[in-house]
Amino acid sequence: MVKKLEIKCSKEDFENLFKFLQKSNFKNITSFTENENGRLNKKFIFKSENEWKEIIPKEYHKKISFLLSKLKNYKGPFSKEELGFLNRIQVIESKFIKKSHISFKGRHILNLHCDRINSYKIYMCFSDIKLKDGPIYFANIHQCKKQIMTKINEIEEKKKRFGNLWRKIDTRIYSSDEKPYTSKYGDIFIFEGREPHRASLLKKNGYRAIIILECMTDPNRYLYERSILESNL
Repeated sequence: MVKKLEIKCSKEDFENLFKFLQKSNFKNITSFTENENGRLNKKFIFKSENEWKEIIPKEYHKKISFLLSKLKNYKGPFSKEELGFLNRIQVIESKFIKKSHISFKGRHILNLHCDRINSYKIYMCFSDIKLKDGPIYFANIHQCKKQIMTKINEIEEKKKRFGNLWRKIDTRIYSSDEKPYTSKYGDIFIFEGREPHRASLLKKNGYRAIIILECMTDPNRYLYERSILESNL
């Protein structure tokens, strides 16, 4: 189950990192920005183990390396997978949007789901996140474990059959037993994408800033990278 780390990142430690990554571009690092439903998401993709050090200022390297070691030792509720290096960083800033303005693209994350391409995540909060700020929700796995296992097996089977059409796989989990994870600035959570989770919409004056560090297995990384390459052709 999702784990809250006892360590915190203080504003003094990480005050400038969020804005730095949000505004920066790097010549040899693949990055792109998506703006969907009030959610501005800048993604950095890494193809080798130490590429992340080219974009993260040196003063943060020790802390990030420590967090990655915690992630590698994370014991989730499902079978253990062999993780590779840090594959992706997401820098996400979210603000209020009227429900009438919600677009179809990106709407799937508002439903409880398992990730199509599983990744193990370090979820770092760069703002206080109360209910009005759209916290992440997690399902009670014990109440829907059978449904989850069926869905995970379905996802893996369809990925083998459909290849780069994996984005079309329906990964929704149906459960009313869920919990919001509100947080304070500097809180850090670890979880994996097979744990059913969903985003939530912000209320007026709500604000959410997070950075997600993600590691994948090599097969999932290859599939993800191939889909990015083909979408840019």
